[in-house]
Amino acid sequence: MFLCLISPILLFSLRSKGFGLLAVVLIALSWLSGLIVGDDMGFQSTIAYSLAFFCFGGYMSIHAVDLRILDRWWLGLSVTWLLFGVGLCIYCCRTENGVLPPDWAIRCSRILGCVALWTLFSQVRRSENVTALFLMSSPFSFYVFSIHYPFILMPMHQLHLIARSSGSFWVSVYVIAAPLLAISIGGGSALLLRRYSPAIYSVLSGQRGAVVGGRGKVPGRSNELASSSGLRH
Repeated sequence: MFLCLISPILLFSLRSKGFGLLAVVLIALSWLSGLIVGDDMGFQSTIAYSLAFFCFGGYMSIHAVDLRILDRWWLGLSVTWLLFGVGLCIYCCRTENGVLPPDWAIRCSRILGCVALWTLFSQVRRSENVTALFLMSSPFSFYVFSIHYPFILMPMHQLHLIARSSGSFWVSVYVIAAPLLAISIGGGSALLLRRYSPAIYSVLSGQRGAVVGGRGKVPGRSNELASSSGLRH
C-alpha cells in the first residue's frame, strides 16, 4: 500500500532510462549489502526489499524490457540456483546449532531463484495440462500475494526465530512449511470469501477473480483466463 501511494514519484523517477536504471541498481545494492537496511527480518530491510522489486518490475514495464531473452539459459540458471541452495544447506548443517548463512547470501539466493523460476516456467508452460492448472488458479494469485505477509508470515517470523535456535532440522521444516502454509491458508480463505462474501473478496482482490452480479463472471483479464481454461464459477 505504501509503494502504491508513492508510485507517482517512482513513475517520474523510472521514466528516464538511465536515471531509472541507476535508481533500481542503487536500491537493490542497498538491500543486498545490508549496510543500510540492517537485519533481514527488520522493517528497513522489508521496505528496501519491496521497493527494489517494485521498482525493478516498474522499470521493466515502462521500458518494455522483454525478460523472455533469459529463457534460453533456463537450464544453466536452474542448476546454478540448485547448487547455490545446496551450498546454503551445507553451510547450515556444518555450523553449530544450524546457524543460517549471512543475510546477503540469502538475499542473493532470492534473486537467483526468481530468475531461475521465471525461465523454468517458460519450459513448464509448454504443457497444456500445467497451463490449464495455472489459469485456474490465476484469479486467486493476487489475493494470496496481498495477504500472505500480514496474516501469515508475521506469525511465521516467530517460528523462524524458534527454528534458528533449535537446529538445522527445524530450519528445514520452516523453509518447507512457510510457503505451504501461505499458499494453503491464502488459497483456502480466497475460496471461502469468494463464495460467501464476494463483495469483500472483490475489494480485497481488486476485482481479480471476483464474482459479478451473482452470475459467476470474472471481470477484465481474469474472465479471459477463466474462459480459456474452462473454469466455471
